Amino acid sequence: MFVGKFTVTLAAGSLFRGSLEAPEGTHVVEPGWIGAAGLSWRVLEDEGALPYVVLSASIGAASAATKLRDERGDYVGLDFRFSATAGKTFFGWLSPYVSLRGFGGPIFWFVDDEASDDRKIRFGTDKYHFQGAVGAAFILPENLDLFVEGQPGAEQGALGGLGWRY
Repeated sequence: MFVGKFTVTLAAGSLFRGSLEAPEGTHVVEPGWIGAAGLSWRVLEDEGALPYVVLSASIGAASAATKLRDERGDYVGLDFRFSATAGKTFFGWLSPYVSLRGFGGPIFWFVDDEASDDRKIRFGTDKYHFQGAVGAAFILPENLDLFVEGQPGAEQGALGGLGWRY
């Protein structure tokens, strides 16, 4: 059944591992933060054996320190995401789901210059422009949802947040 319900989402989480490849070597990405805001549209309600389907768009940012030997850096990434999510609601409050996302945006990487005391900036983009995720939403009173998810492949991380349905 066509639903057409919208949800505004705010999210915060952690970037907990990664690496950046550069000519001088592989820089380790240390733990950092992730934040996002988005809008979701439920296009199909879960009825009988059918799952619900949600389409989403969001803007997000991530930041973390990087390290290669004694060279330190600061990584900042911005992205725009488009997602398709399918899930099923149980007991009226538990809603596990899977998502597939496509995204892109600029990356700014500020790295110490070994030849001087200055910092240099490198621009780039993500190696992968897709992400799979598994998670669960907990349906709360007052049109609120609490969600947690993990992204095990390509871009890896964990995310949690609060959504408001209207």
